[in-house]
Amino acid sequence: MILVTINRIYEGLVAHLEELFPEIDIYGEDGAGDGQPPCIIVKLAKVVQSQELNNRYRRMHTFDIAYKPAGGTAGEISDIAERLYEHLALIGIEGARYHGTNMKHEVVENMLHFAVDYTFPVIKEQPREPLMQSMQVKEGTK
Repeated sequence: MILVTINRIYEGLVAHLEELFPEIDIYGEDGAGDGQPPCIIVKLAKVVQSQELNNRYRRMHTFDIAYKPAGGTAGEISDIAERLYEHLALIGIEGARYHGTNMKHEVVENMLHFAVDYTFPVIKEQPREPLMQSMQVKEGTK
């Protein structure tokens, strides 16, 4: 089983965006304030994990992908949003495929904010305990 972590999904999404938009600088949360337009800033908005059965969980990562346009035209922002809807519906990370759901976008102060969720199962490994302790049996008749 491939180990899924928050960092793995985040780094995979950033790498996918870098391939999709080679002409635009892409920043993670650390370099978010340094971005000169045009640029894309990727932030992990929230992570929700719910237990399903025993050691099985469902984890959902919500990402905010912000696009700062250079010119700031509505057409440019709409084009970027369309490309995100098309190319973030299914992304590949280290051989595994993840479906983007709950995609939506809005424009706030001439900046595109695109939200997408990636949900996947997580299995928590449980420590192996011996099935039985040792047992001594005495035989005899009464």
